[in-house]
Amino acid sequence: MKIKKFKYIQEVKAIKITKDNIYNVATWCDGDVYNTDFSTEVWGVCIDSFSFKRQQGKIGDWVVKNKDEEFLIVDDKFFRKIFKVIE
Repeated sequence: MKIKKFKYIQEVKAIKITKDNIYNVATWCDGDVYNTDFSTEVWGVCIDSFSFKRQQGKIGDWVVKNKDEEFLIVDDKFFRKIFKVIE
């Protein structure tokens, strides 16, 4: 048996979570803004992803919307490795 490698490419819409846009991002993905650490000013966005799991993203992470209108959160390192800007 030989397992082949495949490259999966899909056009998505995405935005990086920042301190300035966090409330707008939460509105866009129908998520909630939450404090990740009550002792500091560290904030994040919490969404229900397409896998029906609750996902949490912090400032610096990306919220991605796929062609099926489903959202997921990925960290910056993964996002930059997988996705390239097309417009």
